[in-house]
Amino acid sequence: MEEKEKKTQSALTRFSVLLNGENPVFKLCRYLFSGGIGTAVNLGFLYLFVHYCNFHYLTGAFWSFLISVLVSFTLQKFWTFRNFERSEAEVKRQALIFFGVALANLSLNTLLMYFFVDILKLWYMLAQFIAAGLIAISSFFVYRLFVFGNTNSKHEIQISKSETNSNI
Repeated sequence: MEEKEKKTQSALTRFSVLLNGENPVFKLCRYLFSGGIGTAVNLGFLYLFVHYCNFHYLTGAFWSFLISVLVSFTLQKFWTFRNFERSEAEVKRQALIFFGVALANLSLNTLLMYFFVDILKLWYMLAQFIAAGLIAISSFFVYRLFVFGNTNSKHEIQISKSETNSNI
């Protein structure tokens, strides 16, 4: 019975490492899910600002994008990239780069919104959905390489150690 429990525990540990660890496929899935939440926040606030607050669609897009950045930073840092670094200096560095990327994305988002709505005559909600998708693709690599990359979280290290111990 003890051997069966060890095998079950080892399998669960490996699954946990696969789901929570450095597997790039699962990291990409977490990124897409987090991005979906950020996009939902963006689209929800855009709709709220345009339809209930009577903002111009570009003004609404600006504010909704900024709100979604706050949500996205939190999700990307702690869940997608499993970065639990909490030193003040590192969090400030990450937040500055993330915000810099967000500002570049905001500019790109505004240009894409203008192009899709005023030039191509797309519905502003569809235009925002397309713009968000295009921005998400490029942002993944920037966040992975420059913002949250190359730092091992204590969580990943602990899981890796427990897997190593169970395989011995």
